[in-house]
Amino acid sequence: MPSKPIAHVDVDRARALGFGIDETYRGFVSDWHSHRRHQLLHAVEGNLELEDSHGRWLLPEAQAAWIPAGQRHRVSSAGARLQTLYLAPSLVAQPPAETAVFQLPALGHALLARALGWPHHRRLDRRARALFVCVAEEFAAWSLEPGPWRLPQPRSQALAAAMRHVVDNLEDGPTLAEAARQAGVSARSLERRFRAETGSSFREFLLTARMIEAQRLLREPGARVSSVAYRLGYSSPSAFSTAFLARVGQRPKALLRPPASR
Repeated sequence: MPSKPIAHVDVDRARALGFGIDETYRGFVSDWHSHRRHQLLHAVEGNLELEDSHGRWLLPEAQAAWIPAGQRHRVSSAGARLQTLYLAPSLVAQPPAETAVFQLPALGHALLARALGWPHHRRLDRRARALFVCVAEEFAAWSLEPGPWRLPQPRSQALAAAMRHVVDNLEDGPTLAEAARQAGVSARSLERRFRAETGSSFREFLLTARMIEAQRLLREPGARVSSVAYRLGYSSPSAFSTAFLARVGQRPKALLRPPASR
């Protein structure tokens, strides 16, 4: 398995209408770019961070992303093994118009494994085309039920400053008033900006930021639910567990890595 990108693959000029790449990276930050094909992105090991003009997402293990053709985006990671499928628009009858991150079910893993075996330089035969059409339809359907891993992009500098303050100070339990001071506006004005620019509230943004960071921290080697709770500004592990279960649909301990065998 390669330890760096397969630079010789021109995604948009590949002969196959659908194909996949399985790669391992030690760490990278991609440039802003887009493809003429739809892209399916999955982190097998490690975490990926995805960003486009509409938001920022965390892709922990077992999550996948749908990135529509033509959507400018960039991806970064401290180190991960990722699987990517590229689908020509002709394979997708009704493609989702926006980027989405969602839980990848067992069927998704099986479809990925099957599709990754098709080389980019070989035209699809009848069976392969049927496979990629199936992949496209299933992933498009799953993307309509996105998970809680998206932070919206701000339009104003004031909201951007407030968001940075929240994300950088989760352990301190940032408040609306504190974020407003960092943004140079009143608390009431900042709340209005959140609703006008993101369609949501400061409280919702704080919760989402906590849940995204929790997904990353819980998967670190040796992580403990109690330590993660306090690092995210919760008053107790039980308060964190309750919030996590309500938001993510599973308890925090389900994400902990098993201890390494001695």
